[in-house]
Amino acid sequence: MLLRKGDRVQMIFQMNKVGTVLEVRSKASHQWLMGGALSSKLFVDIKLDTGDVVTVAHDDLMRED
Repeated sequence: MLLRKGDRVQMIFQMNKVGTVLEVRSKASHQWLMGGALSSKLFVDIKLDTGDVVTVAHDDLMRED
């Protein structure tokens, strides 16, 4: 699922938290495994309907229907 700035989303594990995407960014992983480093992970800054701004992993979001 591709998220863009302005999309309405909600958290999968906290369905009452709904908001608007402000920014999608990538953050490098600093974990090392036997074969090398893990790939980067996507994080999303969201402005919740309550006015709070939070950063959430991309995997923990879904589009609001």
